[in-house]
Amino acid sequence: MTNMDKLYEAVEARGPVCVGLDTDFSYLPADFVDSTLSKGENIVRFNKKLIDATKAVAGCYKVQIAYYESLGLEGLKAYADTLKAVREAGVPVMVNPAPAAPVSPELFRCATFFSPNEHEAAAMAGHPIRVDDAGANEDDLRAVADIFREKGVENLIVTLGGNGSVAVNKDGVARVQSVKMPVVADTTAAGDSFVASFSTLWCAGLPARQALAFASHAAAITVSRPGAIPSLPTLAEVTALLRERGYEDMDYDLLAQLEEKSK
Repeated sequence: MTNMDKLYEAVEARGPVCVGLDTDFSYLPADFVDSTLSKGENIVRFNKKLIDATKAVAGCYKVQIAYYESLGLEGLKAYADTLKAVREAGVPVMVNPAPAAPVSPELFRCATFFSPNEHEAAAMAGHPIRVDDAGANEDDLRAVADIFREKGVENLIVTLGGNGSVAVNKDGVARVQSVKMPVVADTTAAGDSFVASFSTLWCAGLPARQALAFASHAAAITVSRPGAIPSLPTLAEVTALLRERGYEDMDYDLLAQLEEKSK
């Protein structure tokens, strides 16, 4: 059973509810706040209450890091503790640490996938990722992945700009080249499109390399159109571009099944 199957089961059993845990301290009821605790600790208490109260009816959770960053290191710890609670509820966790900021050890450990860009990855690992005409140096990528693994990250996704992207874990390196489009209209939602597409297709059962390829094609369509939400492609559009570009290493039967389910 894939993680997407689990999500569909959760939605069928509990309803199509996604609970946003975008919790600012000002949202907390005055009679809930414990004055002996910090703002971050109170936020975590509140989030855990929300998870406990909604886990019977919620299919998934969304945790927006921007709300937590405003509290500095205290907020980032609250973010990590909230993700830990989500992970303990059985939900895969994708962490996209943009822009690079200090990360608590707990945040590394609770991530199913950790997805920095090459600069963020190098800064967080304290190890350079050299890039030449052949792309990112594979030895550097493995070294950086080893450092992240020591921090508790099992699966590392690194976006490399024009050099594509890689997925690195204990089984090796899966590399996918970037997808070029005739026109680049707006790069605003490129990263969001990439991460969301990868997460969705990995949960649906695609192996990392195929999920990366799908995400790269989705991001390529996104940057070819203006706007953020309006530029995001449909499953059918990404599938069409994959076929148009002759991408053969793809489970098109699974994509067709997902397309049918989405109707």
